[in-house]
Amino acid sequence: MTTSAPLIGRAAERGELAAAFAKAASGQAHVVLITGEAGIGKTRLAEELGTMARAAGGRLHLRTGESVPLSGTTLAYGPFAAALRDRVEWLFADDLPGDPTAARQRLFERMLALLGELSARSPLVLVLEDLHWADASTRELLAFLAVRLRRQRVLLVATLREEDLVPDARRWLAELVRCPRVSRLRLTGLSDTELAALVRGQLPDVGHAAADDDVAAAVAAAEGNPLYAQELLRAGRHWPPVSISEVVLARVGCVARPVREVLDQMSVADGGMSHDLLAATVPLSERSLLASLRQAVTHRLLTATGDGYALPHGLIRQILYADLLPGERRRLHRRYAGALAERKDSDPACVARQWYLADCPDRAAESALTAARLAVAARAHPEADRLYALVVELAPWLAERGPAVWEEAARAASWAGEPGRACAYMETALAVADRADGSPGADGQHGGDGADGADGTLGPVSVVGAVQGASAGAVGPAGPVRHAAARPLTGNPAPQDRLARAAERARLLERLGRYRRETGDLRGALEATEEAVRLLDGHAPSALQARVLAATGCSLMLLGRPAEAMPPTERALDVARSVGAPAEHAHALTTLGVILAQNGDLGAGLDALRTARGMALRSGAVEDVLRSATNHMYVLCTAGRFTEACEVARDGRDAAAELGAPPSLTAVLDFNTAAVLVATGKWDEADLLLTGLAGQAALHDRRFLDLLRLELAVARGEDVRVAELAAGFGTAPDDPRLLAPLHACLAEQALGQGRQAAAARHLLRGLAAIEGGSMAEDEIRLLACGTRLVADLALLPQAARPCDLPPGWAAAAGTFAGRARGTAESRGNEPVVAAYGALAAAEHARRHGSDDRATWRAVADAWRAAQHPYREAYARLREAETAARSGRREQAGRALAACEGLAGPLSAAPLLLLARQVAARGRLTPQPDRPEPAAAVHARFDLTERETQVLALISDGNSNRQIARSLFISDRTVAVHVSHILDKLGVRNRTEAALVHAAARTRRVADPDALPRT
Repeated sequence: MTTSAPLIGRAAERGELAAAFAKAASGQAHVVLITGEAGIGKTRLAEELGTMARAAGGRLHLRTGESVPLSGTTLAYGPFAAALRDRVEWLFADDLPGDPTAARQRLFERMLALLGELSARSPLVLVLEDLHWADASTRELLAFLAVRLRRQRVLLVATLREEDLVPDARRWLAELVRCPRVSRLRLTGLSDTELAALVRGQLPDVGHAAADDDVAAAVAAAEGNPLYAQELLRAGRHWPPVSISEVVLARVGCVARPVREVLDQMSVADGGMSHDLLAATVPLSERSLLASLRQAVTHRLLTATGDGYALPHGLIRQILYADLLPGERRRLHRRYAGALAERKDSDPACVARQWYLADCPDRAAESALTAARLAVAARAHPEADRLYALVVELAPWLAERGPAVWEEAARAASWAGEPGRACAYMETALAVADRADGSPGADGQHGGDGADGADGTLGPVSVVGAVQGASAGAVGPAGPVRHAAARPLTGNPAPQDRLARAAERARLLERLGRYRRETGDLRGALEATEEAVRLLDGHAPSALQARVLAATGCSLMLLGRPAEAMPPTERALDVARSVGAPAEHAHALTTLGVILAQNGDLGAGLDALRTARGMALRSGAVEDVLRSATNHMYVLCTAGRFTEACEVARDGRDAAAELGAPPSLTAVLDFNTAAVLVATGKWDEADLLLTGLAGQAALHDRRFLDLLRLELAVARGEDVRVAELAAGFGTAPDDPRLLAPLHACLAEQALGQGRQAAAARHLLRGLAAIEGGSMAEDEIRLLACGTRLVADLALLPQAARPCDLPPGWAAAAGTFAGRARGTAESRGNEPVVAAYGALAAAEHARRHGSDDRATWRAVADAWRAAQHPYREAYARLREAETAARSGRREQAGRALAACEGLAGPLSAAPLLLLARQVAARGRLTPQPDRPEPAAAVHARFDLTERETQVLALISDGNSNRQIARSLFISDRTVAVHVSHILDKLGVRNRTEAALVHAAARTRRVADPDALPRT
């Protein structure tokens, strides 16, 4: 819309925009997304912000930048560059060597600093127009700023059309609007009254009857769209419109032929054309061209923009383009592409697109390849991936026909977070290499280079887990890695050639294995690396051999097969030592550390992981630094040492930052940190972290984030949210680290809702996913849930038991308790495994009616030791049930208070509902909605009223004799109470007991870190 048009209506939206500006002006940065269809008034509303601020006497610094469709490498971050054109050279100046993702992160940080600088003296309003056309790098930068802008006086306003977003951009938008500092204004059509007022204000001074007819016609055809209404009005009443297309074409139909030639040529240009480029494209004399342009601008069919021209709206360009015949379009694209190709400063991406649309694939292919490589050099990874997709489509017309181009495309796809596409490209790369060599390939496996690229992704065991294997070394250089094209095989190749080709194939397979791990296809990754190992058997030891062996061991470890993982891992260590390959050595040593810890030697495992981190740091292998830190964190979490785990995450982030790692790599440590927060009951903090991480995760990583969200949604009873998240796992890969906790979580939800048959189905699916593997925590969680279901079914009347239990349930159910006991005995050194073992045993006793208060008290103590308050709350609930059943109402009340004290701050609605039901059945005194912290902690530790009084006096520094006098009891009785208190609190002396009491007075009991550890 033009700025001269008055702003009609939009009172509510203006109010929200004014409030967002006020918030930003006070030092609370904010992002406003204005969405709606073309011509609905997004730009006009954004313009109004400056008017409102100045009218209120406020000072502001306003910057505006626009996106253009089909932007290429030179237009990466286009709207930011347009808005900050005077600082572009500084923003994009980066001569530091290193990997491209690190340079990209430095650019993001410079942008953050620049916005802070510009907003120091007065509030900054940065308007980014038409982000539906923005490149993916722009979207990622905006997502970064939405999270990192905090106290700056900055208001970011972005306009976009949702209907024009590609699928990736739609996912980006869905994640962006979840950020706490992002608000969204959805503009809908104006009412007929408002639209009539807008139209009437732009009518010439004509008779009322004629004006009423024009207004009615425009309002009826525009259907609430202000731009449509204005275009309809400009067409005049002699063109009764039915649609906006007819109006635009009617206006264009009135111009002279030279003017129409100019407009047709403009319709194939993205974002307008400079005067010189237009003159080189349109076959008109200078005099005729200038006259045509003057007429087009006068009739508002074109607008002057700097040194060139543009159509006034993208919708108008689309209408004109659609009106062209196919042959006319190709001719116009050829003229435009030819003119662009003659200019040295032309954007190769734009040239490639124009040749492509001109149906000149040979010329389009070379331009697209040039543009893709420039995009990699510019660290614009999403654009590089998009351009390589065009290169792949045009591959038959490329001069370079070897596998190198496919490898480049795979690398770009991986860096852009599309490992599935990277796998497909690598398979083609090896097929091309096989054809060039004249070899048939091996088992249809194709692969790639593990020497560069990003690390694998986190795979939780339950809610925290080990990271996938990464390639050795740091991320490759910004430019493409070149490999010599394979020569056609003639006759029998020499032995040296055969060895070289086998090594090349092994290298490709190792890379494919890494990409497959990124997608979650662990079995496919293992197949690729195992073939690579076979190909290198008999070769001299090398860093490549060490890398493929380490990758094989890693995949086996992630699949829960540690015994099988040990031989290739140990062999990788031997080869790496012999050839002096520290990065590969660190890779293998990390896997060894996890295996040792899982086999019960925690100290040796942690020593190996610490050594691996040091080696990776010294070699500068950023991916292996992160991999060792993540696995170190995982092992500490399985040992219940959460505080140390978070310290390792922080140190790992700092070390990776010194090596130039971007958030896309260090996010894996944040994923594990989020898992720690979920496990330890810090759910509000987890929500915030998960929201911030969403935009940084690739598809498979997002599934692990969604798994954590699913855990929270189930525990909170958010059934609609659970259904939405569960639906997203429909196409999940066959990754046992994902499927086992997914089905365990859904089984727990079904149990809470009384859907026993559904719970049974999920349990069997979860156990099937990890069959044959050694994934103790996932397995015992499923077994504990299974024993609970068995107990629930046994306690139901025969007539109430479900008749649709899945086949095989009865046979499997009979093994749950014994399997859980065996797992707990073999891995009981892990607190969570031990707690699930105690839970399974208690559920088994409940089935036979032999459980009592002490049984569940022991389970609660195990979960308290593991620092899992939500699980402890469930055990306290069962403790209250058994105490009430045996008539011990006081103890039942204390257990129930402990349950509610733990579940209340978590907002665990299903558990709180069960607690109320137990209270009603046992006729227990209702507990307050939010019990006092001290009372809740005393209930949690099962202190009697007298013991609570004694603890309070101990906390005040009283001796036994002073306490006896205060409570009118004997010194001996006080000593007995003190002994019981120390035992229940699990502390060693009076001082530690006093610390527990003091912590309860000031901090939330649901926070396990609030209580002193001994």
